[in-house]
Amino acid sequence: LWLLEPMCSTAVTKFGGTHQYKFGPALQSSTAEAFVHYVYEFSTGAIVYTDIQGM
Repeated sequence: LWLLEPMCSTAVTKFGGTHQYKFGPALQSSTAEAFVHYVYEFSTGAIVYTDIQGM
């Protein structure tokens, strides 16, 4: 994927990170946040996603 990234014509939207909180459109940010929360709870804190990005 990293090899193809320079060829993408769409800008990358950050939905969160280690220093920032809530980027992008409200529904997309809420969906990404819900996914991160679900994975954290389902794994009982063993898995934590950070720096969620999308196109």
